[in-house]
Amino acid sequence: QTFIHPKGTSNFIIRVTWTPESCSMDSCININNMVDEEMEAQDRSATNDDKNCVLIPMSGSVLATQLERLCACIAEHVHLASQQMFKVATMIVNFKIDTEDRVWLLWCEQLEVTDDQGRLLRSTQAETKNIDDIDALDDDAPEEQEAPKERARRGEGDG
Repeated sequence: QTFIHPKGTSNFIIRVTWTPESCSMDSCININNMVDEEMEAQDRSATNDDKNCVLIPMSGSVLATQLERLCACIAEHVHLASQQMFKVATMIVNFKIDTEDRVWLLWCEQLEVTDDQGRLLRSTQAETKNIDDIDALDDDAPEEQEAPKERARRGEGDG
């Protein structure tokens, strides 16, 4: 990993909450100057604490439109890469703008997907099923289902 130097004098991220029907975004801005060496580096760069950061809603800008389009492209990629078996229902993604006005995807904070029937998949289902086995998902499946690979690793078969 490498630190992406932000545009401007303060560190910030843009947190985008995206669904197919809506998109909202907030800029999480650190109130401290990045070059103020009298402060600890953590205090100058953190974008996730109430002490050093402010949250400002964003809307109606060229950047907001660009970020919304990027999220739609990510959702479309998930859909196509899953052989059209998964659709993104909700995602929260964090972006940053660098000193050269480039947009960086930092991390995805939350990703909820639906199957090809529109059913929201629980993380246990999504983690334990191979993409080839997705048609076998059952609404009555147990809450905690162990992955077949994990059982095989321990030497426990299905039969």
